[in-house]
Amino acid sequence: MGILFWAFVVGAGTAGYLSYRKLRVMEDEIRSEVAAGEPSGERRAETEEGAFSPEASGSGDLEGRIRTLVAEEPGMLQTDLYSHLATERKRTLQDLLREMDRDGRLKRVREKGTYRLFPGGG
Repeated sequence: MGILFWAFVVGAGTAGYLSYRKLRVMEDEIRSEVAAGEPSGERRAETEEGAFSPEASGSGDLEGRIRTLVAEEPGMLQTDLYSHLATERKRTLQDLLREMDRDGRLKRVREKGTYRLFPGGG
């Protein structure tokens, strides 16, 4: 009985150590990608036929897509825009919307915990 207990303890300890090392490697990879400004995972979107679509993956003109969505639905909530552009990072959208508002390319009106978006002048 004693030998089985120690075999279990050694096996569990080894498994825990190997899991820890794997997590450390993954963390180091993520940190290096973040430091290099790369996304942590490749986002690919597929069309109905299954082919890769750069526009669907977010590599198209993001600002143009935002302006089109806002022009089609003036007064849309910023939080609703996130669902229309689900492949984009929320932080990227927030930064771009703030910049567009500041430059007058879009108008944001504060409403509770979000903003209403309207087409801008430029």
